[in-house]
Amino acid sequence: MEINIYLNIKKTDKKIHSAISEYIKRLSPYCRLNLLYSKKMPSFIRHKNTYNAHVVSAASEIPTISSEEYAAMINTLMTNGISKINYFIGYPNAHPADVKTFSISAPSLSEELTAVALSEQIYRAYTINNNITYHK
Repeated sequence: MEINIYLNIKKTDKKIHSAISEYIKRLSPYCRLNLLYSKKMPSFIRHKNTYNAHVVSAASEIPTISSEEYAAMINTLMTNGISKINYFIGYPNAHPADVKTFSISAPSLSEELTAVALSEQIYRAYTINNNITYHK
C-alpha cells in the first residue's frame, strides 16, 4: 500500500517533519507513507485502485471516526484491491466531487498538525490490523 499525504504548504517545521518521519519509519514494514508539498491541488489521474480523501481537522458537519473504524476502513480498502491512498490537507473547496471528506480530530488544527495526527492514525490503524501493541 502506498499512502500519500499532500499538504498545501511549502514545507513543514523541523519538529513536525521529525514527528511525521518517525511514523514513516514505523510504517515502513506495512506501507509506504509519503509527505508531499504542493501549494495548489495536485492534478492526478483517477485510477480505479486509488482512494482519494480530503482531510479536515475540524468540521461540525463532518463526524470524526474512531481508530477502530479507521483501521477497518484501511482493511476494507486493501481487501478491495486499493493500492494507493491520497490524502489532501489544506485545499479548501478545491477537491473534485469524487474525493471523500472526513475529519481527523475534533479540535481545529493547523495543516501541519493535521498531517501529524493523520500519520499517527495511519500507524494506529496498522497496529490494530496487525494485532500489534500500540504503546510500548
